Amino acid sequence: MCYALSLSLFLSLSLSAAPSTVSIMHQVSRTVDSITLSWSQPDQPNGVILDYELQYYEKDLTEYNSTVIKSQTNTVVIRGLKPGAIYVFLVRARTVAGFGRYSGKLYFQTMTEEEYNTSIQEKLPLIIGSAAAGLVFLIAVVVIIIVCNRRGFERADSEYTDKLQHYTSG
Repeated sequence: MCYALSLSLFLSLSLSAAPSTVSIMHQVSRTVDSITLSWSQPDQPNGVILDYELQYYEKDLTEYNSTVIKSQTNTVVIRGLKPGAIYVFLVRARTVAGFGRYSGKLYFQTMTEEEYNTSIQEKLPLIIGSAAAGLVFLIAVVVIIIVCNRRGFERADSEYTDKLQHYTSG
């Protein structure tokens, strides 16, 4: 009887010591073949979080076709995904007491080829403008250096000329 009581007490303590579920996950960025995700720590970590386990699979497939990856941080980049595909993601935290429960299913989609090409075309003016501004800044710095050096040489020449006139007239 005492053994059964202590076993149930141990099980209830170990279950409560596992981290709570991760409640918030969001997409940081995406490309044609990758998605970057980040999530908050569990509300009740119940200890130091050792790592996170992320499970994902294509929406049209079942959980049995899922991939599981581990991450030491609360951000991960998943590469090698299909363009324009919707994926299901679940995450859970692990402490020395074990894994917490998986989060709810969250759906994120990779970019299609068309979206990717459009986003690059939208960023192109910004890239060209930044490069042009950098070039103008570099030219301005070179011009300022040249002007400052010439003025320094002119001052040195005028001092020499003044001394030469002083010696010749004296």
